[in-house]
Amino acid sequence: MTSAWPHYKQYLRNYAQTSRKLNGVLYDMCERMPSHTDEGAIWAKVWIIGRSYASGIERHAADGLGPIVAALRGSAKWLDPGLRRLRKMAPVPSHERLPQIAVLHGRLAEEIRNHTRNGNQVRSFVSKYMHFHAPVVPIYDSVVNVQLRARDWYPWSRALSKAHPTPQGVDEAYWQHCVRIALVADDWQREGLEPTARDIDTYVYQWASEL
Repeated sequence: MTSAWPHYKQYLRNYAQTSRKLNGVLYDMCERMPSHTDEGAIWAKVWIIGRSYASGIERHAADGLGPIVAALRGSAKWLDPGLRRLRKMAPVPSHERLPQIAVLHGRLAEEIRNHTRNGNQVRSFVSKYMHFHAPVVPIYDSVVNVQLRARDWYPWSRALSKAHPTPQGVDEAYWQHCVRIALVADDWQREGLEPTARDIDTYVYQWASEL
């Protein structure tokens, strides 16, 4: 059978050679400092993840990163339990896991948005920040998002099914991105591939970069 996902092994080998060790450092950092009660630990995570992934969080922060760090620390009572629940999940972004992921993402994005210049949305930074704390969380990357929505890329890219309505309290753009990631995961499972959030992001990013 011809795969609908060519170059799967090659793309993952490319990732192993170029980015796996860097991301491993970020995963390890968040595993060792998972909570949001220590201000210094939060500073380290925000600065290192933000810079490593060029998320633009510093550009959006009107008064520097201090208020962002304070917002994360002030959210510890609900953020830390939420991330703990997501960490217990296998890193497969399946449809049944998306609502819990997207609700926590939406709440954190709104909290941080209160401290950005002109209320700029921070869905990309929040997705990346959450992902390194809980690998099941899909990363919102502009390159991957555009590719998943391309008209000539895959049949379901044109419109999402009515079976996936946007829940309340979530960022709609992030929710739709997550649903598309889960649809890729469905296809990968049918082909016997490994549908982790990281591997899907890696694959689609490299596909888009070669077009």
